[in-house]
Amino acid sequence: MDIHLGQYTVFSSKAYKSLTGHSQVEPIYKWLCKTSCQGKHKKKFWLALKDKLCTRNMIRRRGMHLYDYQCVLCQLSTEETVMHLLFYCPFAKNCWNIVNFNFADHLSIQEIFQAWKSMLQIEFSLDIFILFCWGI
Repeated sequence: MDIHLGQYTVFSSKAYKSLTGHSQVEPIYKWLCKTSCQGKHKKKFWLALKDKLCTRNMIRRRGMHLYDYQCVLCQLSTEETVMHLLFYCPFAKNCWNIVNFNFADHLSIQEIFQAWKSMLQIEFSLDIFILFCWGI
């Protein structure tokens, strides 16, 4: 029985869809796959989106002991989380202020990116956003 590559691809994609079901993927994940950033930048940003970036908060959740779980970049006595580290820490806020980008507190990464995207209004706004987060 001969199976052409094209038929195999169609069969495997149908089989994959039937096994995994149909789930809605947030647009930011689709855009992330299409960015021109290096793989290491995409991976770190994906980890940040999933709240899996290695922060002091993550260390605590994994049951590892540290003397202190507070952010080392500021004096606010705030636990170091992904959101604090990249967006809400005074250091991060100052970095975002350099490019005249301000956003409300207590937003998700997706909401902050949407504000960024509407501010820049360019096609590769996620690339810049990812690299800026990487720089922080």
